[in-house]
Amino acid sequence: MEDIAPVAQEAELMKPIQAFQRRLRDDGCVMVAKRLGLRQNLPQMHFHDYAELFMVISGRWDFRCPHEKFSVSPNELAVVPASVPHAERAYSHAGKPFRGLVVCQHPHGVTLILSGVRSEGGKPYVDQFMHLAPGNRGRISRLLEDVAVVNRDDVRSALLYALLGLLEESLRQSVEGVVSMDQSSALVGKAQATIDAYLADSGLTVASLASDAGCTPDHLSRSFRSVLGMSAQAYLRRERMALAKRLLAQRELRISEVAWSCGFNSLNYFIRAFRQEFGQTPKNYRNSIL
Repeated sequence: MEDIAPVAQEAELMKPIQAFQRRLRDDGCVMVAKRLGLRQNLPQMHFHDYAELFMVISGRWDFRCPHEKFSVSPNELAVVPASVPHAERAYSHAGKPFRGLVVCQHPHGVTLILSGVRSEGGKPYVDQFMHLAPGNRGRISRLLEDVAVVNRDDVRSALLYALLGLLEESLRQSVEGVVSMDQSSALVGKAQATIDAYLADSGLTVASLASDAGCTPDHLSRSFRSVLGMSAQAYLRRERMALAKRLLAQRELRISEVAWSCGFNSLNYFIRAFRQEFGQTPKNYRNSIL
């Protein structure tokens, strides 16, 4: 198994954030995916119920959405609005390996993720991460959602500049709370960060998590049991079911859209899994709470 140092050092995150702030002062360097094809279940794509911010430190980040493709180069940013299906691939560029930074929102908070790629044109993986202090979570979320929908470039740049400043402030607060981890805790922490970032991706499995961590699925599950008292599969299922319950409270979402948002390609399988977990169908659960 490879060495694991999942919690990023402050300088590794602070330096690129400050570089992106300087770039925003000079010119617009932001790609925003079009809000088309919302919540569609498309091959090899996934979507979230929150916006994401991607920043390229080195290499190239390619995005494929329902009606467009675009690439993001070093010192450029991309925003994928909530509910927009997308696929990601990463490449080296100008002789430098791919390195990217993602602002990931999830039910547990906001995480900064340093992404890498294991093979040219591969899907990015979580290399290191930092959970941000919870105090600014609401402000970060609102700014990111505003960035995703605003139409004027100058307003978008101003919002992004404010967002990056808030990330810098939150990062300093978060570093104060960082604690050292043993190997099992580090392995589980990295897997949890990956689950937070890719929960909606049907390709996210215990096998893919183990592959990203450089260990076997059995070793990963033993680590989960040691740290959390449950297997990796049980944890992944629990997180998907918790997300499903939260999304079912949004009446405007169809049951199929909830299933796809939770990483289920098959509606029937989602209904069976939900009934097995909670003793009732998603529809009956929704009717009981709304």
